[in-house]
Amino acid sequence: MSVGGKAEEGMNQPYGYRAPRRNEDSKMASLRHQDTNLEAVSDLKYLYVKHTQRALVRSVASLVMWLFALAAFLAGNIRSNHLIGVSASVAFLVLFNLPTLWVLKRITDNLSLKFFSLFINTLEIIGYTAIIYFSGGIEAIYLFLLYAALVTYVGVVAPRSLPFILAAICSICFTLMLVLIHLGFLPEQAVSGPNDLPWRHQLAQTFFSISLLFVVAFISSYTAKLRQKNTSLSRRYQGTGLGLSLCRRFIELHGGKIWAESERLGRGSRFAFLIPIRQEDQSTEE
Repeated sequence: MSVGGKAEEGMNQPYGYRAPRRNEDSKMASLRHQDTNLEAVSDLKYLYVKHTQRALVRSVASLVMWLFALAAFLAGNIRSNHLIGVSASVAFLVLFNLPTLWVLKRITDNLSLKFFSLFINTLEIIGYTAIIYFSGGIEAIYLFLLYAALVTYVGVVAPRSLPFILAAICSICFTLMLVLIHLGFLPEQAVSGPNDLPWRHQLAQTFFSISLLFVVAFISSYTAKLRQKNTSLSRRYQGTGLGLSLCRRFIELHGGKIWAESERLGRGSRFAFLIPIRQEDQSTEE
């Protein structure tokens, strides 16, 4: 008696063995592709939520700055042109959130989201520069703290290069403002009378402030690095939370089911699953 190849293959395998099929492989590949898409969509939603939170913080902080400007106006420390300029700048910082969030919600790829996020940060920097300009220009160089706050709260949760990029954009905007005032393209908004500070002294103060801003950028970048290391360690030892999801998909792919049982909160859980075993007909040849 001679045994055919199909029967011989079946006899050499343990009981309940079922050879993999091509359609199952394609299903698993499709599931992996779906998992990748779901992960990308989840990242986009997470970044959109973060931008929404930043928009709220930016709006509240801008309104607080406007209240300080109003108090300074009522106290006679600034004039009406300063208050009007600061009010327009604050309105810009608050109102640009609506169209940018509308666009963010419709972005479907991470690369476009990164570039548009940088565009939003640039708009924010322009708004802060306008507040500094209408608060006195070089006299309000102490408002570099606005730049430092932006670099800090964005940089600690962003890629390590972003704090330096934001610091560079801040430096360019402030320096450009000073140059335009010096060349007469922008009128001076001095609070305490005409600005008699020599040009070289203005540049020296600007250089010193920019240097401190890049120090803040370095600290933010290094903090982001430590945070990323802590996150990787947490994922290494605490898991990513994908195990149960993958188990459920594999078990359902084989026609089975999985469930969890628990007595009550704090007593742990017991997981069980069932997979049907189908015995296929084996053909023999004599």
